[in-house]
Amino acid sequence: MKRTIFWPSFIFLLGLLFILSANTVENWAYRSPDLPEAAQELASQLAFWEQDLEQRIERREFLMRSVDNEWSEDSLAISNALPYTLLIYNESDSLIYWNNNKVEPYQTDVRYKSKPERRIMDMAGSKYLMIKRPFKVILNQQEYRYTLLGLLPVYLRFPVQNGYLDNNFPLMSEEFGEFVRPSTDSSAQQVLDDLGLEYLRLEEQPNFPYRDSAYGALVLYLLGAFCWIALLFRLAAQLTQQKGQLLGTLFFLSGSLSLRLLGVYTELPRLTHDLPLFSFKLSDHDSLWYYALGDLLLDLGWIVALLVFILANWQEQAVAKWNSRQKNGLVLFVFSVLVGGFLSLELTLRDIVLNANVYLEFENSTRVDAPSFLAMLALVVLFFSYFLLVNKLYRMLALLNWSYLQQASYLLICLLFGAALGLSMGLPIFYILALATFVIAFGILLLWFVQEKQLTFMWLTVWLLFFSGVGTLLIEQANHEKNLALRQDFLKVLTFEQDPKVEEAFLELEPKLLNDNFFKVYFSSLYIPYSQVVDRLTYLYLDNAFFGRYDYNIYLYNSLNLPKKGDQLPYGQLKDIFERSQKMASPNLYFYSEKSGRFVYYADLELREGNKLLGRIVLELRPKEEDSQNSIYVELLSLPKSRLEQTYGNFEYALYKGNQRVLSKDGDFAAYLAIDEELPEPKRFLRKKKGDKTYLLYQDERSYLGLVALQATSWLQPFSLFSYIFCIGFLLLFLLFISLAALKYLFQWQPIVIEFKASLRERIQQGIVLVSLFSFIAIGVVTIFYFQNEYNDYHKQRLERKIASTAKTASWQIVNRPDSSQLIPDAKDLANIHKIDVNVYGLNGQLLSSSEDAIFERRLLSRQMDPLAYRKMRFEQLDNYPQRETINNLEYLSGYVPLRDEENNIIAFLNLPYDLAGSNNIRSQDVAEFLGALLNVYVIFLILAAGVAFLIANSVTRPLSLIGEKLRLIKVGEKNEQLEWKGRDEIGDFVRRFNEMLLALEESSEKLAQSQRESAWRDMAKQVAHEIKNPLTPMKLQLQLLERAAQKSPEKAQKMMPRISKALVEQIDNLARIASEFSNFAKMPPPENEVIALDEMLQSIQHLFKENESETEIELLSPLPQLAVWADRSQMLRILNNLVKNAIQAIPEEQKGRVQIQLEQAGEDALVLVRDNGCGIPEEQRKRIFVPYFTTKSSGTGIGLSMCRKMIRAMQGEIYFETEEGQGTDFYIRLPLFKQD
Repeated sequence: MKRTIFWPSFIFLLGLLFILSANTVENWAYRSPDLPEAAQELASQLAFWEQDLEQRIERREFLMRSVDNEWSEDSLAISNALPYTLLIYNESDSLIYWNNNKVEPYQTDVRYKSKPERRIMDMAGSKYLMIKRPFKVILNQQEYRYTLLGLLPVYLRFPVQNGYLDNNFPLMSEEFGEFVRPSTDSSAQQVLDDLGLEYLRLEEQPNFPYRDSAYGALVLYLLGAFCWIALLFRLAAQLTQQKGQLLGTLFFLSGSLSLRLLGVYTELPRLTHDLPLFSFKLSDHDSLWYYALGDLLLDLGWIVALLVFILANWQEQAVAKWNSRQKNGLVLFVFSVLVGGFLSLELTLRDIVLNANVYLEFENSTRVDAPSFLAMLALVVLFFSYFLLVNKLYRMLALLNWSYLQQASYLLICLLFGAALGLSMGLPIFYILALATFVIAFGILLLWFVQEKQLTFMWLTVWLLFFSGVGTLLIEQANHEKNLALRQDFLKVLTFEQDPKVEEAFLELEPKLLNDNFFKVYFSSLYIPYSQVVDRLTYLYLDNAFFGRYDYNIYLYNSLNLPKKGDQLPYGQLKDIFERSQKMASPNLYFYSEKSGRFVYYADLELREGNKLLGRIVLELRPKEEDSQNSIYVELLSLPKSRLEQTYGNFEYALYKGNQRVLSKDGDFAAYLAIDEELPEPKRFLRKKKGDKTYLLYQDERSYLGLVALQATSWLQPFSLFSYIFCIGFLLLFLLFISLAALKYLFQWQPIVIEFKASLRERIQQGIVLVSLFSFIAIGVVTIFYFQNEYNDYHKQRLERKIASTAKTASWQIVNRPDSSQLIPDAKDLANIHKIDVNVYGLNGQLLSSSEDAIFERRLLSRQMDPLAYRKMRFEQLDNYPQRETINNLEYLSGYVPLRDEENNIIAFLNLPYDLAGSNNIRSQDVAEFLGALLNVYVIFLILAAGVAFLIANSVTRPLSLIGEKLRLIKVGEKNEQLEWKGRDEIGDFVRRFNEMLLALEESSEKLAQSQRESAWRDMAKQVAHEIKNPLTPMKLQLQLLERAAQKSPEKAQKMMPRISKALVEQIDNLARIASEFSNFAKMPPPENEVIALDEMLQSIQHLFKENESETEIELLSPLPQLAVWADRSQMLRILNNLVKNAIQAIPEEQKGRVQIQLEQAGEDALVLVRDNGCGIPEEQRKRIFVPYFTTKSSGTGIGLSMCRKMIRAMQGEIYFETEEGQGTDFYIRLPLFKQD
């Protein structure tokens, strides 16, 4: 009792402990960062590295080596890895030493000043601690003055945030750096040095939990939920045993569902909307809660728990005791689950696939990210759970012995209702037809499958193929709908032109620009340079809103609308454009559509001091054209794209205005539309085939026409999806078998009993398929490694070829350039020719030209060459030098070669950055495509291997099965049919030996039969003589007694005559009975079978013996199920009478007798039990109980039980017993149930 109470209490308290711990960790995860501690951390790091910098520059040796450029390669590598930048300028402000090329100051900050300087410098939004030290060097009595500049990064800010660039505090640990950011608020936390210099102010990042702690809290919540679910599972299982399956299931369902809803409506765990797993929305439809991938996985766990409970606790045999109303309810429930379950799967699958964030087109597996793969995995688990549940219900349904017509009528009703429900919910007709087809096919397969007692390998393969095919069909249809809908939405966006994001961003940006006092001071002062204003506009404002999507020009005008810089457009020309433009939500924002078909946004901002006009800022925003060349810098400055933007980027499209093409991507689109071109009606779509491609056309009310190519489909696309689903299903089955084996081994608990049929055929099939599978895996692994090595070698050689070809082109341009004053080739020309980023550096290491100026304009790199590469090329004069370089989180390979003039003099250095990440992505894509094709081939071969395994196994086991069947039919003493086998193999030898054995067996059986007949006659003669002799002896004695009495006293003999006559008649009757029993045993009459209700017959037997046996209690265990068998009524009465009579006679006279009769269903059989509390059967007599003429009683022939077994076997039944000496004996009769068909 104590143990019964202890374990539920322990599990409940353990779950509560997990939940409370999770809540504590979660609260800690959402704590506000300690801003004073973060400020102290940053200040101490800056002080540490500032001290390191001071120690370096105080060493005279360091300064002299830097001036004379005498650093070794190792020293340069060490200084290059420092987190700060050291620069030395000579008195002409020329840079002569730099330890890295991470940053460069403004030119106004490098001029020589006699006094040291230390201050915070703001460059393109990044903050540096600048330490400026002048020093002098006297050589040959001549003084040289130098400026040493140290730049310690306080905060790095980038124009775009992506996987390579993220704003950060380089010197601050991640414990603080990820959770604080700079602030301009006067109340924010100051970061001060020991002298009171303010580096910057800090504030906490809004709503950003400590993610590692948040994941820990999630794990603790799940453990707590698991404990409580396990507790509910145990309590519900006990309730099921005591009160029935329905009540136990309802208890578990309501309890577990309440836990799930409690988590939903109380938003526990609170972090669900902050973790990527729960912020990845799966459905665009409103539901009871924000449905994300995490929600789907949690619901899937709940569904699996409910399924395990049903499989572990629903007893199939229990339906035999149900009444007709319950059975009808079961049938309706089974087919409702069959139809409704698949309808729910269709709705769920379609809703997930149509979501723009999910990609389930596995022909390009590199686009299948982790959330999409998890969504696919969840769908496979749902299909698998659906199969297990319906299979369980079908096995229960099979025990009802309903006709196929009755089942079909219920199925039709549920199917019609399901189809009507699906149509009312907006499902296309395809899914309704798929519902009907699937339900019928699945139901027919299940009818065959439930007849198998154990799982076979072929059935496992059939189910995998079946559900993989169904899943592929549904996902492909949903993908087709999704692709069409995406292209329709894209065409509407394409023809609309205007960008709502620009208008939203400008409405937010406008007040900030107008209220920035820096610009007002600029228009009122002559001391702020023009470039500083442009930098502030660019880096602080425009980059935040438009970088990566728009190119922008900035025009500054004074109060008289005159340009602040001479090469700018006159304001009157811009005003003319404004008048012909469309005004947006802001009166200062204009949308202008150019004749070329391009559109431009203009912003006209007036800066005023009261009513006085100070100046004017005009912004021009032009959509950025995509750069198709393989550019590492373009990739570095690219904005992270959403899944929808990535999808749109893969489209092949064109835009026409007034029959003229103004925009196109990929494809072969005509420059002008044909006069007779068929066009769609305004705001309508038209599908049109051109050549081997099909296009979707859309025209808006302004006659803007958009075309987009529809996705071409091939047989490979659905087969790739089929292969992935098949492999995922195979992997899930493998994990399921391992999990069940582990549960059985560790806890002796197996909620789902899945056992393969133990046969040679199964072992052969499994062996062939597993050998094929492991061979495919080994080949795939070796192929991947080989492919990766080959790919790495290819890209190394490709970089060498790129460098060589680019250098050759540059050399040719140097030699053949008509303008001799322009010797250095242009980097942009070289980049356009060779489709790669190009930088050209001068002999002093200064950048001369670049194919991507934005990298240097945004100060992601300084304009100086990498110092180590500069040393290798300038002083060691290597012909080729590759090395790895980094820009924040981007690592790339950078190659350098010298450029020479006609006289072979080095005049510049050519640098080609090569994107390792991009090449790795391409490699990953190529490897994925290769593996996808390989997987398709492997799945085909695996299916073929399964088919071949089936054929081989059948070819091997068929003769063995035939031999087994023949062995079963062998009857000793009769003519047995021999086997035929034409092959001359091992099986043929076995068949020949088997046939020889049959001949020998027939000869031996004839001899044995003759011997047995003779022995039987002798035994019977002895038994008959013995049985007849026993009554003859007392008869003789009685007659002799009567004879002597007649001689001595006739009167006495006359009196003895009735008594002696009666005794003689009894003995004669006994002899007649003995003769009849022997006659009946020798030849049983033919049975007259009929349908017998065993429950009624057992009640009759019980009443009969109960009235005649007052000393023995005859008990009929209730309730009796209504079971019927096909048998001879008289024989059944004899059998049951014999068993009950034997049970009564087996009880000693001095003991209170008790005989129990019980009837129950055992699978497809009826089982009758007759139990007594007698003395039991001794061990030495148990083997002879059913032997003719053997008896344990003092009277009787010993042929009763033998006759019973003979009659029961004629009914295709079985009789057996269990006994224990001193306790009693149980006799069992098992007979097949009567079936209507």
